[in-house]
Amino acid sequence: NNVGNIEVVAAQSLQLAGDTAFVNRGELQIEAGGELQFLDQMYGALDADNNPIVAEIGPTFTQLDGITTVDGVLDLDTTTNYEIEFAGGVLEGGGEVLAAVMNNGATVAPGNTANPLGTLTIDQTYVQSITGQLQIRINGATSSYLSVGAPVVLAGELRVVLNTTPMIDDSFEIMAHTGRTGEFGSVTVEMFDGTPVDDFTFDITYDD
Repeated sequence: NNVGNIEVVAAQSLQLAGDTAFVNRGELQIEAGGELQFLDQMYGALDADNNPIVAEIGPTFTQLDGITTVDGVLDLDTTTNYEIEFAGGVLEGGGEVLAAVMNNGATVAPGNTANPLGTLTIDQTYVQSITGQLQIRINGATSSYLSVGAPVVLAGELRVVLNTTPMIDDSFEIMAHTGRTGEFGSVTVEMFDGTPVDDFTFDITYDD
């Protein structure tokens, strides 16, 4: 369990292998050029007929609270487990998540404080439940971006955070994917300082 601060700096690779249940409740930071990798571990066993076999056991990653900032690479693309569940807190950054992501009560926010209009890449599926939130930041004609290399399942909230007020009929591409099921259940708009914006909203076009 992480309830403190883990930082993987540039040019550093941190590896966790085997029967490891990693639970984040604190701060996990993966800097650009750094990598946190979860690996399968081989072990010997016997089958039902007492014949020796080689099996694999892999780690798991769950976030219950806190914040994970991925500006480098977070890799859980193992053969035994390939999904990270974010049940609370925030996933942010402009790096790559090599895993499937289940957003079940967290906020997924491409970009970060240093680069608020960054692109967060997820190479497998992205599933957002009714308690999940996708946060997109907009400044001028540019927005942050979620790039998913697999199908997405959408529900929950789309939260749009504005640095400047866009013009009427301005449009922003906020997500790429290979197929979609579902739609966002609601859209909320606010300024960067948290002030709610009630006098206009955004229409969402699902261009599949």
